[in-house]
Amino acid sequence: MRYVYLCSAAHSGSTLIAFLLGAHPSISTVGEFGAKVSARGKCSCGTPYSECPFWKEWAARAAEHGIAFQVEDLGINLEPKPGDGFRGDLFYHLFPSKWIDGLRDLAYSKGSPWQRQARLGVEKAVRLAQILCEQERTSVFLDTMKNPLQVRFLSQHPGLDLKMIALVRDGRGVVNSLMRKEKFSPERAVGAWLWSNRNLLRVSRYMQAEDVFWLRLEDLCADSHGKIRDLFRFCGVDEAENLDFSDRSQQHILGNTMRLSFDGTIRLDEAWRQQLTPEVLELFERRAGWLNRQLGYRG
Repeated sequence: MRYVYLCSAAHSGSTLIAFLLGAHPSISTVGEFGAKVSARGKCSCGTPYSECPFWKEWAARAAEHGIAFQVEDLGINLEPKPGDGFRGDLFYHLFPSKWIDGLRDLAYSKGSPWQRQARLGVEKAVRLAQILCEQERTSVFLDTMKNPLQVRFLSQHPGLDLKMIALVRDGRGVVNSLMRKEKFSPERAVGAWLWSNRNLLRVSRYMQAEDVFWLRLEDLCADSHGKIRDLFRFCGVDEAENLDFSDRSQQHILGNTMRLSFDGTIRLDEAWRQQLTPEVLELFERRAGWLNRQLGYRG
């Protein structure tokens, strides 16, 4: 099994990627693997999670292997928890230099509750992914949880064939989406985009260059067929597959509201060009413009 992990800021297109790659017969995915959901919420197939045959079968197979499985909270997403305090925050922090990360890891090398939590979380995630690939007879598992902190621990799992999709979107578009859809303040929206992409760059140090696929959402929308073929090639599956999104019963994606309506249409949302005020644009440029340019966005 090849484990492909997608990192990005929120509202950068991860749910779209989950649908596009998940339609391939050799790729298994549930999108944001480990995201917390309501058991009464609807799966993208249209059935409540608690009644969906797909989730029931996966849970039953997991139980056969002694693995606890509650779709509403799988307990595999690794990040600081409320109450962890400074030591917990420090354990998960990605420093600007990997050697500083290494010094921090030495300080935790004699065992800690965070080390144990990280080890068990990754082992559970990998085992559940293997069970699903066996269930669906696929060779690739795609996880679009987006969390850059997760990659550090996945990269340390012995024998795991790990690849990473580094998905980016113009920060001004992300900020606009966070303000409109999540009701973030401008300061919080800029901070969220900056945190995600700064850590995306830092965690990429844990991967070999050939194991990272850098993808701009804007490039995907401009040349969807070409980029999808490139992604299939990166994942190691047949790039000539024709994708069909018409059968909703086969779609089981955790993600934003797109999961309930995606029909294969790919379009770029550039509403930020009309909706962001000069004040918000100035705030973004002052705090995060340098990183947006580093990721290839100008003008």
